[in-house]
Amino acid sequence: MPEHDELDRLLDSALATYADPGPGSGLEERVLAALAQHSLPVSRPRRRRIPWLIAIPVAACVVGVWLAIPKSVHPPVSGPQIAERHQPANAIPFASHPAQPQRKSAHRSRSFDRPAPALIARAVPAPKLDVFPAPRPLTAEEQVLVSAVTGGSKAEREALLESQKPLDSPLDIAALNIPPLAALARQGYAILTAIPSCTLMFKQELPLMFPQDADVQAVREAMFDPFEYLVARNKDGLLDKGFKQPLGKVSYHVPCHARVQNVGRKTEELLQQIPGTEVTTVERCSGHSGTWGVKKEFHPLAMKIGRPVFRAMAEPAPDYISSDCQLAGHHIEQGMREAGAKPAQLAHPITLLRRAYGL
Repeated sequence: MPEHDELDRLLDSALATYADPGPGSGLEERVLAALAQHSLPVSRPRRRRIPWLIAIPVAACVVGVWLAIPKSVHPPVSGPQIAERHQPANAIPFASHPAQPQRKSAHRSRSFDRPAPALIARAVPAPKLDVFPAPRPLTAEEQVLVSAVTGGSKAEREALLESQKPLDSPLDIAALNIPPLAALARQGYAILTAIPSCTLMFKQELPLMFPQDADVQAVREAMFDPFEYLVARNKDGLLDKGFKQPLGKVSYHVPCHARVQNVGRKTEELLQQIPGTEVTTVERCSGHSGTWGVKKEFHPLAMKIGRPVFRAMAEPAPDYISSDCQLAGHHIEQGMREAGAKPAQLAHPITLLRRAYGL
């Protein structure tokens, strides 16, 4: 073949310029470089097609988006005709003013049946009330208050109004209780409160409100939950554990304000040391939440929140139900009674401890 003869001739002429180069001398590279200098056509990759392969799909997408945008099928309308179309039937005709040149919209309409502004239904505003909130019948408590205000003497009404005036300065809660307690704390006394909310106030809330008050901080260091103190004295070997009366089955509820003190289940720990006593502990919100749970509008919801606690407290058929928070205790007792559970005696943990001592 002529092409093969030409290739052989070029190879021979290229090899003839090299004299036994030896191994590793780059002979192959030099031969190829010499061949590249001749006029033998060498096939190269065609890279000019790549831009076209990208440009064609992009152009097709642009054309497709343009075709997908709906065009307005309404012919252009002059200014007076637009006013006539949007004008209600009982409106006064426009005066003959020269029509303003219509400004072309920068956006095409995307709706073919868009209603005219005059045809859009508008919500009718509700009648304005003379009193807000709306009048309603007075509750029994409000009726008692009204009768006390209207039926009392002038001096009584003035005294009532005077008592409702806001104070010029905020009420200093710490000043009411801290000074006598601080004196006891500095004498080395341990201070106990029988309600977790009170303990929490002196141990955490008042110190946060008055961080620079030395008396508040002294009371904080001396304040204990009752069973926190008794368990500490037991670890010191100072607690008399001569319990004489077993308590049987006790369903004990841990109040929320006892849990947030982060002292552990001290009440449970001490009750379990009473011989003949089986303690079932329920650590969940009873749903009472202070004065919130006794209000008529919230009491049904408070009972609903407490249902899991009522069931758990009633499950072991206890002899006693107890909670450090007496509000939660009465709430649980009511819930168990309404659920038809076996009756159990409600007693504060301190009362249970007194009975265990036989006092």
